[in-house]
Amino acid sequence: MPFRPSFSFPMTLLAWIVVCALVITGCSSDRDDAPVPTRIPPIDFGNPPPTAIIPDAPPTALPPTWTPKPSLTPAPLTTIERTPRPTETPYIIPTRTRPPDVEAQVRQLSDLPVITAENAARLTQVALLEQQVRDVVFSPDGSRLVLAVNYQGVQVYDLAGLDFRLRRMGTTWNWPLSLSYHPTRPQVAAAYDDGRVRIWNPETGGVVRVIDAFNEAVWSVAFSSNGQMLAGGGDNGRIKLWEADSGALVCELNASADEVYRLDFQPAGGTLLIAGGNEEYVWVWDTASCTQRAILATNSFANTMAFNPDGKSFAGSGDVSDYTIYIWDSLALDEAEPLMKLETGFGFAIGLAYSPDGSLLAAITSDDELLIWDMATYRQVAQISTYVDWADVVRFSPDSRLILLAGEYTDVVFYGVTSGG
Repeated sequence: MPFRPSFSFPMTLLAWIVVCALVITGCSSDRDDAPVPTRIPPIDFGNPPPTAIIPDAPPTALPPTWTPKPSLTPAPLTTIERTPRPTETPYIIPTRTRPPDVEAQVRQLSDLPVITAENAARLTQVALLEQQVRDVVFSPDGSRLVLAVNYQGVQVYDLAGLDFRLRRMGTTWNWPLSLSYHPTRPQVAAAYDDGRVRIWNPETGGVVRVIDAFNEAVWSVAFSSNGQMLAGGGDNGRIKLWEADSGALVCELNASADEVYRLDFQPAGGTLLIAGGNEEYVWVWDTASCTQRAILATNSFANTMAFNPDGKSFAGSGDVSDYTIYIWDSLALDEAEPLMKLETGFGFAIGLAYSPDGSLLAAITSDDELLIWDMATYRQVAQISTYVDWADVVRFSPDSRLILLAGEYTDVVFYGVTSGG
């Protein structure tokens, strides 16, 4: 049986306190008689006692040798043969090879046959003019070529054969954005980004008239087919009509688009005016009464359009996502559906032009294809991969022997049929 004390813990604690008090009291009473404690010597941990330092023997004398100091002249550098790195092939922007020079084959425009539905598939590049332009127009007789050149204003070239000679150059006032040649006079209307329209004389290079059109840029300009009226398109869908002779304002129209990029008057003495811009519509007005005749829908921005020279129909195309060219009847504008729809393949049309007799329609597309249709049958007769990147201007020469392609980021390129015409 385990031992168990007979007293409790408090009693034990009290006993310990009493004992400690007695010990302390006894120590205090005997303090004066307590013996002096004996000093304990330091403990020796085995360190040897210090000894006297004996000086070292004198150093043995070295033999009398002299070592020269290194020269301060640097030693010649040693060429280190490094292992050459493997050659890296740089990224080269692919460029298209231009066709062979045909200057020896073509000396005059008369050497070229008229472009027809039968020979259009044999079109090839015949001339090049290294200018980046916003617009290009031929004179009605085909003797001159007028360019709206980036940074260089309006330039006029004598179109003698294919040897382009600069005749006159207009003053570089701001940027010319659009051109229109008067049908009967030596006058060229140019729209500028400073909000003015300037009418030039291409024979003298002088300014005939300046029209203050808008407070913002003038994006498009066009003479009427009889030369009596001039139209200009600006921002916010605004279109103004002026008398061509005096510059007096006739009326102002509203297309409710952001910018009016294209204007075209009805040929053959007609009074219709078509316009397009950053909206999915083509607007049609009767300029004789300044009234709106129709609003025709496309599937994307209607940035390019052209009248057939007979004035009975016109073509328009949407931008970006619309790979269709619409043909409308000028005499049946109340009908919503177009006469015909022409498919452009994998690129959308960014430039349209009819041949002077209206038998052909040419389109330049966003994938650099030149497409041509026979308008008698609406059959595509040519599809030509061009050497012109992002051209948005296409023109037939007045004699139908040339097709011109141009743009803001490319050269002016001429196509013709050089053999088998």
